[in-house]
Amino acid sequence: NAGADLNLCAGNQVTLTGSGVDAGGSYSWDNGISNGVEFTPVVGTTTYTLTGTNASGCYGTDQVTVVVNPIPTINAGQDREICYGESIKLTGTGSAGTYNWDNGVNNGVSFVPVVGTITYTVTLTDINGCQDTDQVTVIVHPNPSVSFTANPLSGEPPLEVTFTNTSENADSYTWNFGNGESTTVNDTSTQVSIYVNDGSYLVTLTGTSGICSDQAQTTITVLSLTSYLIPNVFT
Repeated sequence: NAGADLNLCAGNQVTLTGSGVDAGGSYSWDNGISNGVEFTPVVGTTTYTLTGTNASGCYGTDQVTVVVNPIPTINAGQDREICYGESIKLTGTGSAGTYNWDNGVNNGVSFVPVVGTITYTVTLTDINGCQDTDQVTVIVHPNPSVSFTANPLSGEPPLEVTFTNTSENADSYTWNFGNGESTTVNDTSTQVSIYVNDGSYLVTLTGTSGICSDQAQTTITVLSLTSYLIPNVFT
């Protein structure tokens, strides 16, 4: 008896073991197989023939068919980078079968991931029960909240203005003071800029976190000295 036919997936090992020969007999397989020794069959359908010989030299044969199914192909898609609050849809593609994601994700259904870096794994199971997996990494950046104060907001030239950054959740800040000066810093440090000419200056602060950004603005007004009424002895 060569045993029952087998149906398995590529890469799996199998052991073929004959039975039915009395003690003192022997078993031999074709296709280079050794009785009771594990091996990895190739993809396809192969029939293995077993010959059993007893101590008297009499023999019999039996066969077993081993079907090795290929591993299905699967693609979880490209890695993603988004801002918090955005919805995404993870869809596995490849061979026919059932796609199952971890982390509570349903294939092809939109959801809103939490802030952080998460690797999602999808498993494809085909009609033969063979499986393959793939992964996709989603980076979710927090949304910056940018704000600042300026003191003073107006005055005579040269006007020295102190800017206090009160922003949150940004990794980088770019200041544009509106007077030709700008700077980029990685913290909420206080900035100072001097305005030497009268006029209105739009100050812009942009905060970024990965691909996410936010912006705040205010206007600095530098008064013209000629606009003042200079009192004399009569007034």
